[in-house]
Amino acid sequence: MYGQDLEPAVLFKDEAVLAVHSNCKPEGVGCLPLSITFKYIEKYQTQIYATAEDLAKYGVKDSEMEPHWNLTKTTEAELPALVHSFDTVIFF
Repeated sequence: MYGQDLEPAVLFKDEAVLAVHSNCKPEGVGCLPLSITFKYIEKYQTQIYATAEDLAKYGVKDSEMEPHWNLTKTTEAELPALVHSFDTVIFF
């Protein structure tokens, strides 16, 4: 939990699902390593989602996912209900 009334979740869509692959190394292109992200995801128990369709489209198999993400799969059909379950949604 980040704040008294703020409990964010993250949804990876389209090619962003590649971030959950265990071979994703953003530090190779000058970005911060994912280990920093994992620290805060675990500390604040942030829920991470991705659609099964996008994972399949980009070839990310269950056995290849970085376990620190603790990813919850959803489907495109379930996505509207998931998004509407949050008070505020920010896209970027």
